[in-house]
Amino acid sequence: MLSPRVIDQNPWWGDAAAIASDRDLLLLARQPLRFEPPIPLALDRDAIYGLRGPRQVGKTTLLKRIAAELLGRRGVPPRALLYLDVERAGLLTYPALSDAIEAYLAWARPSPSSSSRERVYLLLDEVTAVPRWSTALKALHASGALDGATVIATGSDVLDLDRGVDRLPGRRGAAPDADWVLMPWSFHDYVAVHDAALAARLPLIPLEEPREAFQAGQEMALHGTALQALFTRFMQTGGFPHAVQSVRREGRVEQHVHRLHEAAILGEVRRAGRDESRVRELVRLLATKHLGREFSWHGLSAGTSIGNHTTARAYVEDLERTFVWHVWHRVKSRESAAEALRSPKKLYPVDPLTWHVIEGWALGVQDRWAATLQAVAEPGRAAFLVEAALASLLRRRYGHFAFYQRDRKGAAEVDFVVFRDTRLAAAIEVKWTTRVAPRDVPFLVRAGGGIVASQGELAWWPAQKVAVIPAAFLATGFGPGHTLFPAPPG
Repeated sequence: MLSPRVIDQNPWWGDAAAIASDRDLLLLARQPLRFEPPIPLALDRDAIYGLRGPRQVGKTTLLKRIAAELLGRRGVPPRALLYLDVERAGLLTYPALSDAIEAYLAWARPSPSSSSRERVYLLLDEVTAVPRWSTALKALHASGALDGATVIATGSDVLDLDRGVDRLPGRRGAAPDADWVLMPWSFHDYVAVHDAALAARLPLIPLEEPREAFQAGQEMALHGTALQALFTRFMQTGGFPHAVQSVRREGRVEQHVHRLHEAAILGEVRRAGRDESRVRELVRLLATKHLGREFSWHGLSAGTSIGNHTTARAYVEDLERTFVWHVWHRVKSRESAAEALRSPKKLYPVDPLTWHVIEGWALGVQDRWAATLQAVAEPGRAAFLVEAALASLLRRRYGHFAFYQRDRKGAAEVDFVVFRDTRLAAAIEVKWTTRVAPRDVPFLVRAGGGIVASQGELAWWPAQKVAVIPAAFLATGFGPGHTLFPAPPG
């Protein structure tokens, strides 16, 4: 039997036009700045898609856009579409989730004959809130109930969603890309929502070819003033829609936006069974002692009341899997796309706003916007935010084949080295200074060249095979496709 909570979430069952009045879609339509990428999923085949990303990034709105596409342009019968916010529906166990889906399928498909079944679409929002959610889908698939069904399952826990879909071998369908990621707007998409014509004129920057990257940077320089101004603002707001809209509306990221994202992060902390006070200690330590610097699990445990390095590691990795930050490893060598597991690590937030939120929470900052402006104005902290923005883009493109490198003595470092097909593809060093010289990047020079992400300088050093490119140009030059994208390798 269909529950009232499920019926309430699917008003189009009673009136196909109700999708036009959906709250999330109306909110999207009212926003002056919108990112609406084409829907990339093949919706005409049996498949179980996974869509992961942080809370408040827009996964629900994307599902509602898919619903509108199905009900509108594709003319899908209203009863063939189920949208289910599992938390709001109170489906907090996998038997409850399974019962709800079975009740819907029995109602939407009263005929037992699979040959007469219309295709159905199951949009399961934040399904990782349900422990063992994949067990429900596995049982439904085994019974044949998902024949002729397209399923999209979203979640904010990368590990749980990955493990869930991994428990469905042979059940994912024939979709070429079954796993997708939705992240805060990349800088290119941030530029595009502010000035679509400008973004369309900008070239891509080939990271793996420094000389060609410099030539593309010269084209970027024609629009350098606009890009630098947008990049400064991006360091303040990040790419989360609520923050970007807040600045457009009020000229600042409002306090309630910080609180909204803070609550989302702390909700994931509690769901992981972690102690908020220890997370606060951890963030404080990172903010004051390890900003952009290496750390060890033992060092984190010694600097907090966590006490045990294994537990400290679990805390860090739980926050990574819920899209707070990325853990970066040293690479073993330039000949091997493998991390040095016993070496120190680094942390970079997934988005500038994420760092402003957790740092402000951990340090007890009252005026979050004033603290944000101060952070972006201070060279050392600004350099960290710039590194973090580039780190996020590199992780989105190269997955876990992106590292940093230190020389054998540990005295010199390259911020980022990335691999493609097991070979070194690119090396990038960030220097947030007004002028850069070869002596400032000795390891990059000795290693045969690469790219320096600068504050504003644009240059080509032919003898060193190094391109110096403003970080704003470099971030833009990643191009589109880094906000909603297939899950990267690794």
